[in-house]
Amino acid sequence: MKTLKNEELASTKTKKFKAKIDDQIFVFDHAHVTGSAILKKVEIQNLECVSLYQKLKGCDFERISLNEVVDLSFPGLEKFVVKGPESWNYWVDEEPETSTESELYTKF
Repeated sequence: MKTLKNEELASTKTKKFKAKIDDQIFVFDHAHVTGSAILKKVEIQNLECVSLYQKLKGCDFERISLNEVVDLSFPGLEKFVVKGPESWNYWVDEEPETSTESELYTKF
């Protein structure tokens, strides 16, 4: 029977990282994940149509961008929340526009 060294034992155990996202627990294979990876884990299809926030102990919610890397092993991380977008992109007369308002009205 072969005995394994500590390094070999550590490599055979794959550590998993749990994250609470919208009151559900999800498991990740890596500690460092992007905002888009978190949204994909909760099966968000249109990543640009939502905003992701993280809550740290003793702090307010902080917005996480799609390409921002989050450390799930950070001890102060409480949870993540997915909300509607903060801004909307649209086109007017073939020109791109952005608004923080969810509804736009025209005056005639």
